[in-house]
Amino acid sequence: MISFLSALVLLPSILYSISKSRYYSILLMALFYYTLSINEASIEAAYGTRVLYAGMLFLFACNVLFCVFLYLLGGWLLPRSGSYRKLVFDEQAWKRLFFLVTGIFVIIALIKARNGLDFLMLNWSEQRSEGLTLLDGVSNLLGLVAFSLAPVFYKSRIRFVFLVLCCLGVFMVTGSRAMLFCLGGYFYYELFLSDRISFSRRLYVLVGGAVAALSMHVLSRAARGIGLSAMLSMDFSSLLDAIGSSVDGGGLFGGEDNIMKYYFYIVHKYLEGWSAGPMPTLHRALLILLPRELADISLKPMDVTYQVWTAALNDGLFNDNPWLKEMIDSSHQGIPGSLHFLIWGDALLNAGWFGALLYPLLFAFLLTVFESVLQRAPPAMTAILLGLGLPALLMIARGNIVIGLGYIIYPLPLIYLICRLMEWTAKAAPHWQKTDNNKNEI
Repeated sequence: MISFLSALVLLPSILYSISKSRYYSILLMALFYYTLSINEASIEAAYGTRVLYAGMLFLFACNVLFCVFLYLLGGWLLPRSGSYRKLVFDEQAWKRLFFLVTGIFVIIALIKARNGLDFLMLNWSEQRSEGLTLLDGVSNLLGLVAFSLAPVFYKSRIRFVFLVLCCLGVFMVTGSRAMLFCLGGYFYYELFLSDRISFSRRLYVLVGGAVAALSMHVLSRAARGIGLSAMLSMDFSSLLDAIGSSVDGGGLFGGEDNIMKYYFYIVHKYLEGWSAGPMPTLHRALLILLPRELADISLKPMDVTYQVWTAALNDGLFNDNPWLKEMIDSSHQGIPGSLHFLIWGDALLNAGWFGALLYPLLFAFLLTVFESVLQRAPPAMTAILLGLGLPALLMIARGNIVIGLGYIIYPLPLIYLICRLMEWTAKAAPHWQKTDNNKNEI
């Protein structure tokens, strides 16, 4: 009952943000889902009444204050008529953007093939075990940008199919599900938040999008585990085995239904006096552009999701997990996993009970600023940010805050370069191209 009330307070803010075409409504809907997924009986049985009620009161306060701050800041910084704007490129800019995205995919392919074609035979986990270099990091950033721009061409069937095939090939090599979610950012904005969409159609899009997201979540976890060569050989038995293994290890929802279980674990640890350090997430966020190898550990602490995962492993939280042996081996090798426990769990770890005020205010401000940037940025930048925003907001909602912020911050130099390149090529175009009045509305 308490969890239902905590979710119910989000509903007016969700409906209002959708009516105003606010992109951050996806984060509110994620919080609504996570709050409804609480199993109060199992939490009380595991941690007792004190932990259950302390966690629920903290969750309720965070949800209420977050909605209030979003409303107040939105009324101050955002247009009252709504945030949706139709992105329009002229014909030549649209063509230049297509060649730019194609060129990005070529660069990614060249980076991956720099040591030969052996990478085609490796799956995601095997490539990660070999270590990621700076060039691999650059290719991942390029991939995030290219995946974000690909949906811009959905009205051009041939171009769109070509770019989607490129996206699938890159995903099978990199295994980055964040890139896949970048494909959905523009469609969420155009097909769900558009002021031309009726309420009933939005409902259909929401249900269809939820089913598609769940299917992609399960299939992508499995597909990246078998590698590109297995997919090209049409080895569907390997894919089915990988899907079964993925479901056994993380459930049908890939572990998303455990987010609130881990949130109450955080409440339990906090009430016991356990600490991850003085505001570790906020420290890491402020130093996000500083490589950890160049920073003293006290200056840039270990990611709190790693610390909590190690504590949970030692506390026996994963004893029923079929991958327990692999987790223990990974811990002994100094390679911790990560545990996600909702944005408000991170608030409690970083700022204690004061986090119920600090985090809602801080993230309401950041989301409002992001929404304002979407209003004012050039069309190409807006399209990229729409793609990057989807995995970023979902990561922040589930508690992986530094990674979520990184999806926006790390690609900013690349985004700036792309926008400058678009401006430069427009100025260098022949006069007859500059005055072409044909438009591609996207």
